Amino acid sequence: MPASSKQFLSQEQKLEIVLESFQRDTIIEAACRKFGLVRLVICRWRDEFRDNAPQVFIDKDLPRIKPLVTVMTQESLQKI
Repeated sequence: MPASSKQFLSQEQKLEIVLESFQRDTIIEAACRKFGLVRLVICRWRDEFRDNAPQVFIDKDLPRIKPLVTVMTQESLQKI
């Protein structure tokens, strides 16, 4: 990792750091030392990861759910 005060890391590098920081046998401080980052940065990335992770699964389910909702709505309208 670059030793400069402002590091430019790829998305893949950030993901690697976040995933390593979540491992059971790794504490955040160890990841900070290993990658030369301050705790605040890793904590912010972890929060972003947790906040956005559910979207990975939602996007995959939408194509299957939308037709089902449409059919259910049409059936409901026919009963009226």
